[in-house]
Amino acid sequence: MNTGLTRLLTAVCVVLAATGAARAEWGPETVALGVGLEEVFDQEGRRAVYSAELGFTEWGAGLAPVAELNVTEAGAVFAGLGLAWRWEAEALPLGLRVGVAPGYYDQGRDKFLGGNFQVYSFIEAGWRVTKAHGLGLRLAHLSNASTADQNPGTEIVSLIYEFKLAGR
Repeated sequence: MNTGLTRLLTAVCVVLAATGAARAEWGPETVALGVGLEEVFDQEGRRAVYSAELGFTEWGAGLAPVAELNVTEAGAVFAGLGLAWRWEAEALPLGLRVGVAPGYYDQGRDKFLGGNFQVYSFIEAGWRVTKAHGLGLRLAHLSNASTADQNPGTEIVSLIYEFKLAGR
């Protein structure tokens, strides 16, 4: 991977962590668990994907840090840190989330995605079931953002269950 890009991403993560740590009320607020399929737009190679997301205190304007973890049935693992933006309708229990998280990918016995550096991006339509519980349908893309010679990428569709942590 490009050394300059590595340094930039490291610096961004350090700034995000330092900014969040400086806020006394900063901390994890939500957990989202998901189950889905990868390679949804290909005719073959579909595999189950299990995901977990830790959502942190909103910084403002709907923007909050997130930690993403995805594991496929073929043993691939992605772990990343990033940001997600959330919008929720006032009159209806509907919402939208968009996020991006650069991170580390180990392919296990799964598809080679061009290297260990990958970027997980997603858009999610959600329904707030109660004040503390929600359901969502997420479309995600995992690729190396053309930072390597090969960039096959993969798409993931998941059903998401999100809940607020106690006391948040």
